[in-house]
Amino acid sequence: MKILIAGNAVVVESTITNLEMEQAAKFAPSALVIVDDNDNEAYRVSQGAVASVSKYGVQFDGFSADGNMTATLLLGHTEDKVEAAKETYGVALAALSHAEAIVKDEIAMFTRSVEDAFANVVVAGAATNDTETEA
Repeated sequence: MKILIAGNAVVVESTITNLEMEQAAKFAPSALVIVDDNDNEAYRVSQGAVASVSKYGVQFDGFSADGNMTATLLLGHTEDKVEAAKETYGVALAALSHAEAIVKDEIAMFTRSVEDAFANVVVAGAATNDTETEA
């Protein structure tokens, strides 16, 4: 995770990519949710029109040129922007930092499972080795 403070904006760039979010939405929405030992939802990762972050989850509102998910958050007017960001978003960003690796691993596992399931699919009538197969 990277954090950039520009004026009164705090831009959080995740290690979770837009492609990973799309794959999770298609194949494994549950990969975007971390549950506690009692199967209660403890953290959720989502994407929407407005960014938000708390100790219970993050909603990204865009992605960087590199394809990493971003959340643009606002600070009040203050002299010490870093300290204000820590006070306002510190606990939430610490939770995101912890959740990123878990979520990325879950997305990768589900994506691999889908790819493995379709590894040997044969499409009847489809061209193989530059020759047509008769169905």
